[in-house]
Amino acid sequence: MLTNIRISLNAVHSLDAGGLQNVDWFRLAKKLGIGALILFFGFILVRLICNTLERFMLKKQVRRSVCRLAISVLKALLYFTIIIAFADQIGLQTTSLIALLGSVGLAIGLALQGSLGDLASGILLVVLHPFQSGDFVFLGDNRAELLEVVEIRLFHSIFRNRRGYRVIVPNSNLTKNFVVNLSVEEEVMVEVPFAVSYDACLDKTREAVLSAMDQLSQISSEGRVVAVSKLGTDGIEFIARGKVAIGDYLSTGSALAIEIKKALDAAEIEIPFPQLDLHLRKNELKLIDEE
Repeated sequence: MLTNIRISLNAVHSLDAGGLQNVDWFRLAKKLGIGALILFFGFILVRLICNTLERFMLKKQVRRSVCRLAISVLKALLYFTIIIAFADQIGLQTTSLIALLGSVGLAIGLALQGSLGDLASGILLVVLHPFQSGDFVFLGDNRAELLEVVEIRLFHSIFRNRRGYRVIVPNSNLTKNFVVNLSVEEEVMVEVPFAVSYDACLDKTREAVLSAMDQLSQISSEGRVVAVSKLGTDGIEFIARGKVAIGDYLSTGSALAIEIKKALDAAEIEIPFPQLDLHLRKNELKLIDEE
């Protein structure tokens, strides 16, 4: 039995030695060397092409968000082409590799449906550009939070609120909900709501608020509005509107509210607050006296 084992091992050893001797090492080294050169110079060429295209697009004043999207897509395609060329050079079956990558891509796509939706929405935002970097927007029904657009990326967009915090929003949320862009027009209306007592004179109130608006040079002299918006339970509710440049929107709203308060105090116009009037009937008064 030991003799048979030795014979088998010798046969395997001779087969391995013969197989290694039959390998064309020069040809194999040549393929690997050319493949390495393809990878090395291919990566350098990709970087050169992308940098040249980015400089060209920026020179043509293409928006930076569009430029970054185009560069990212082009870079991915070029890298994929280089990998396919390398695999073909060293003798791998590229058709099988492409099929494998397609299967992997399908599996990843099914697992990342939400992310792909964000990607598609990012492409739409870049192409349609409903807003761009530097614009001031309201997202959805949230009119209390004014946001500045910082950057539009492939999967999400970055905003900055008035406190300086960065707000990151998935792009699919931006395409599903409406966005109010304040930067489309040169001037926008700033609004300040306030209320006065029912005993206040309406004409006197309107004159006081208009004089308060005169104190702010940021507010245009045209299009000023001071009107009653609602007869509330505690007082008469007004709205004061004026046109301002988009850059003065935030500061003017706060300054106008302060000037309105000063003007109402100077005119001795009462600003209402929740009150409760208690009315007692005569029978109830008698019961209280008897007690």
